[in-house]
Amino acid sequence: MKNNVGVILGILLTVFTTIFLSSCIKNNDFIKGDSKVKFYNTVHSGKAQDFYFGPDRYGSGVVYGANTPYVVVPGDSAIKYNVISKDTASPTAGPNASMDYSFNIGKNYSVFYTKSSATDSLLYIKQDDVTPDPDKAKVFIINLGYTLLSKVSVRDSLNTFTETNLGYKQTFGYIKLDPSTTRLYFKQVDSTRQDSVASKSLAKGKVYTILIDGSATGSMKTRLVTEN
Repeated sequence: MKNNVGVILGILLTVFTTIFLSSCIKNNDFIKGDSKVKFYNTVHSGKAQDFYFGPDRYGSGVVYGANTPYVVVPGDSAIKYNVISKDTASPTAGPNASMDYSFNIGKNYSVFYTKSSATDSLLYIKQDDVTPDPDKAKVFIINLGYTLLSKVSVRDSLNTFTETNLGYKQTFGYIKLDPSTTRLYFKQVDSTRQDSVASKSLAKGKVYTILIDGSATGSMKTRLVTEN
């Protein structure tokens, strides 16, 4: 019996000692929180891009017209992180574009590598609303067609909304659509050509970004990206 009591006391002493020592250890790797970011390359005349938060790379080899899935990055609204875009083939070279930005914990963001002119690259960052509506498709429209010769007109087939002068870096949405009855139409203001996003491309409960882009000759094109 005495031996059993001694064993039990020894086990209890070990447990309490472990708890005490653990409470004294300082966790230097504590993370305040995370955000999720998706990286886009919208520069048709450029090279594949790598994306960094400071020295840490989070997106690699993103070619024109492509994007990464959401990746987890540090998030803290009190800190501005230096977001950088570099040519994948030249990792030791200077950045093509950079921007300081605060990312809120638990939020989703999109980072677009784009241009303001033929020579000046920049980053455009927006917060995404990925909360779905089970009965509607949610759509966010952004114009990053830096080569377009005019602004863009957007409307739906039911004429419930019209945006007639969507310029570069301007946005519209989120708008909620019934994909069973609605089609979206896009047209450059000074053009007779009209492009559409068919209702069959959209689904209830999904959140989309429609990216308006431009070719080297200034013609318009659209790209549909699912966010959830």
